[in-house]
Amino acid sequence: MSPVLFVDEVINIWDPFFVFANEYSYQKAKLVLLDCFREWEYSINSMISFTDISPSSRQDILNMEKNANIDIFFAKFDHDDLEAFDGRNGIIAHSSKTSKNESFIHFDASERWATNSRIKNRLDLKLVALHEIGHILGLKHNSFHNSIMNPYYIYYKSPNEDIPPVIHFQDISDIQKLYMNIDKINDL
Repeated sequence: MSPVLFVDEVINIWDPFFVFANEYSYQKAKLVLLDCFREWEYSINSMISFTDISPSSRQDILNMEKNANIDIFFAKFDHDDLEAFDGRNGIIAHSSKTSKNESFIHFDASERWATNSRIKNRLDLKLVALHEIGHILGLKHNSFHNSIMNPYYIYYKSPNEDIPPVIHFQDISDIQKLYMNIDKINDL
């Protein structure tokens, strides 16, 4: 078995379109996004750690420099990558890892986002972020109905409540295989 690789990724969260109406909303969204990274970190036994260098306030966004491994931002329509957003109710987010070991997650700023999954007619920022983080970690879509890597957000119906998708045991197994065999991947 190959040795486990421990990776430290640096995160930068910014909102150039000021999707969040006020400082409180920005901080709440930032907390949700950072919690998503921590959830992945915990799920895969800290094989990867994440360090936040994003602006401490909304106003600092205008003065920040891009120097992170993972850039996260809210964008509208054409935003200088290969996949333009299409406005509300279409493509909601996308992510990619470049050959320079840099990654990005873009959320469509035209969508109506919520940091609380119980708000009707809003997209759950946590579920979408968990899914996109899975992609930048190397995971592809799967067909497990309650997996965060399922391409559709299907809530499991239980007698008492609707249960959202989670980081599934198969997601964890797949990511562990990827990172335990990283030296084999680098030799290709």
